[in-house]
Amino acid sequence: MKTQIIYIKGVAAPEKAEAEEQRFKDNLKSLRSCGIDVEAVGGARSGFGLEDLKSACSNNPEANIIIADIHGNIENGQHWISINEDPDGYIWAADFYEALTEFSESRPLNVFMLSCGSGNGCKDAVNYLPLGSTLINLIKEDVVFSYSPDATSFKITPPDGTALAEALFINFVCNGLISLVYDKDLEPVFTDPQLSICAHGLKNPIFNLWEMAKIECLEYESFTPELTDEIRSFLKPYTQAERIEEALATFDLFRKAICSSQTISNAGTPVTLQLIPDEHELYKRAVAYDVFGPMCAIAYCLHRKEIGAFQTGDANFYLGPTHPETQNPSAALAELRA
Repeated sequence: MKTQIIYIKGVAAPEKAEAEEQRFKDNLKSLRSCGIDVEAVGGARSGFGLEDLKSACSNNPEANIIIADIHGNIENGQHWISINEDPDGYIWAADFYEALTEFSESRPLNVFMLSCGSGNGCKDAVNYLPLGSTLINLIKEDVVFSYSPDATSFKITPPDGTALAEALFINFVCNGLISLVYDKDLEPVFTDPQLSICAHGLKNPIFNLWEMAKIECLEYESFTPELTDEIRSFLKPYTQAERIEEALATFDLFRKAICSSQTISNAGTPVTLQLIPDEHELYKRAVAYDVFGPMCAIAYCLHRKEIGAFQTGDANFYLGPTHPETQNPSAALAELRA
């Protein structure tokens, strides 16, 4: 069987290493139990080096999915990641994406970046990953906190005609998004599944699915029966029919609430909205009643063709100039090139 996924695990803090190593093993087990061949790189105790990543890419020339389960943060507005315990064991995300392009010989990749601060690396991914690539991350720009989905999110058998990367993403969105969390000041921290597309000419190559879902609430009077059936068919392999119906009903609920000054409920969804809702209120209630993920998945379904993620667009969609060279590569990347 040809390897489809390269799963990278970066180093964890000593007090968290055991738990993260076990989660890493559980996620690998979930993928392999579905008949998916996975090359594991690194680990929570030791991390990995770019040489390890280069070897994995070289040995698996047809693997186009990179899962980067790595710790990171933001410095001066830029995303950096921690790969191992060496003094120079961290690199800028831009260097990581450029290294992936070199190691994969510029074949299109689907990179799941499960790192804190990853929203600040989306523009770098668009600049440095191979044309036709997709970056998947779970937070938007200037948000630090992110997380790694649990083993349930990795248990997936793609429906016929659906690429593994796309199926894995939809499964993440439907089943792997955690409940609302709060930072130390009790402010909500938003989970925002995003797709960044490496294609020349896109006015905005970063697609935030929750933002798109909110726009759907405002722009459509209601989904047509044909569109509703298409959504049901698209999401059926990934989640229960009841959750799909509740998410669809929540879109209608929000539309009604926009024009009302009363507490609004709607048959088919447990969500209620009081007065004219703002985006934070809709977000919190969608998360609390477990319809946030399916609502984001519906937004993806509605805009799948225009997004063009996971190499679903035609070849001309991705054409563009060669990527720029990194101005100041990290020590790890510079040493590897020497």
